[in-house]
Amino acid sequence: MTPPSMTSLEVLAETLVRHGLPTPEVRSIAARLAQNELFDGSLYRRLAQIEKDADVQQMLINLSEFEDRHIRFWQRLAGLDRVRLRAGLRVKMAFLLFLRRLLGSKLTFLILESIEHYGVTKYLKLWERYRDTPLAEGIRAILMDELKHEDEAILQASQRHIRSEDFRHTILGLNDGLVEILGSVGGFYAAFRDPHTVALAASIVGVAGALSMAAGAYASVKSEVEVQAVEKSKMRVLAEITGNSVEEPAGESPWRAAFVVGGFYLLGALIPVLPFWLGAQQPFISFVSGFLAAGLMAALLAVMSGVPVLRKMAENALIVAGTVAITYAMGLLAQRYFGIEIR
Repeated sequence: MTPPSMTSLEVLAETLVRHGLPTPEVRSIAARLAQNELFDGSLYRRLAQIEKDADVQQMLINLSEFEDRHIRFWQRLAGLDRVRLRAGLRVKMAFLLFLRRLLGSKLTFLILESIEHYGVTKYLKLWERYRDTPLAEGIRAILMDELKHEDEAILQASQRHIRSEDFRHTILGLNDGLVEILGSVGGFYAAFRDPHTVALAASIVGVAGALSMAAGAYASVKSEVEVQAVEKSKMRVLAEITGNSVEEPAGESPWRAAFVVGGFYLLGALIPVLPFWLGAQQPFISFVSGFLAAGLMAALLAVMSGVPVLRKMAENALIVAGTVAITYAMGLLAQRYFGIEIR
């Protein structure tokens, strides 16, 4: 994939500047987009240094060169002599590179796919907003680049049998297991005040929850597969009628989805329960480890989806805190009004 000449974009930027298009609003947007493109390009270069596959390295370098040309376009419109990454974006990049080293090369393609998908979404919104303005030509050119990049990322991941569905199922299982069992621990401790009873009761709930989540994932994916089977049949008939070849999308395995969701639900449930099995007498360690794990998952989801990390972490913290507070209050009520006592 060789980047096309972006001379036309640079000429367009100069023309727009000469005609006084960059209003304060456009300059503000351009400055933000220049930051985003700098982050993407810098991240691709850093990932290229980590990857060992020569083809992957070259793909990442090519993508970074596209981003350089996009940076220059937005930088000119913003009236900036130089673009520097904000501290928050530097932290985000360091976090992603840490995860890549920790989780391996598969994460490179998940990062790439999520960034390019976010880029397409971002420029589609810009297109809707500025499609009838002189800025539309530049947005359209960059949007076409982003669409090609997204297709390339999906193709490369598919060729290496990397499934973004597995990532979603992993986070779904981990988060649900963590939040549900952390809430159960709070409620059981308030009611029973006995660490062994809390550990046993929460473990039973965890196993039941994992089986329930696995069954739900299986049923959901199986339903999708059945719908896709009908669509594939239509596509084959259409191919026969038109004489054109039609590529059929690969289906997801219901059993694989069930295993991933259920397995990672158990892993998430283990975080708040394990301290009690190891001898903890109070829920403090469970609550702290649970909040830390929830924060890590929120940060991972945020950087993979392009939303502000602190906002996502705050949202997840409120959900976890609310769950624990409600279940703890229910446990206290049960202990007080139903006379629950462990001897």
